[in-house]
Amino acid sequence: MAPPMPGVTLERQTPSSPIQLTISCRVCDQQLFLPFAGRTPPHEVITKKALEKGWERHGRSKWNCPLHTKQAISAARRAAATDKNLKPTEACMTNARAALADEQPQKVVPLRELTPQETRRAVVQLEEVFDDAAGKYAAGWSDQRVAEELDIPRANLTALRDQMFGPLQVNPELERAIELLAGLETETADAKAAIDAMAARIKKIEDGLRGATDRITRAGA
Repeated sequence: MAPPMPGVTLERQTPSSPIQLTISCRVCDQQLFLPFAGRTPPHEVITKKALEKGWERHGRSKWNCPLHTKQAISAARRAAATDKNLKPTEACMTNARAALADEQPQKVVPLRELTPQETRRAVVQLEEVFDDAAGKYAAGWSDQRVAEELDIPRANLTALRDQMFGPLQVNPELERAIELLAGLETETADAKAAIDAMAARIKKIEDGLRGATDRITRAGA
């Protein structure tokens, strides 16, 4: 029987008996058992039930039990707290570098400790827009955009993403710059082709004018 979602196994004794979903922690041997009557529930229902029990998704196919969820959140908070200990000049430079990372002006959100609800919302959002296997965001997304959408500090979001989904393998700002460069190269080639075509047409017109002038001259001689 096919699993209902990555990281979840399904068992059913008979076609008429309730199904049991089993979620295993990626770190330890703890398991969560979720019984359901009827058909296999959708991903959203399974995720909600697991969250209510203190479990959290780790990437697309793994889970953290309540203990290791707390450890992951604590690690993310410690990483974010490191930024709080920067000297004023260092903090300004860090914020300046972050502000230059995206093309659009950024909304600055002061560093603070994320609430459990904010952490869960961030995890759910990252599951939708971040591919942990490839280490990259979906087109148009970045740490900055996710942080702005959720109204949380970018440093907290980056630390949480690093801890629970892994580091960025592909920089979204660099990808956008490459796409922009490719677009400019295409536009340049199109413009050059149009200029060459216009130059050829002008030469043809000039040749026609010279020919007409020569004929007029010979006719008047």
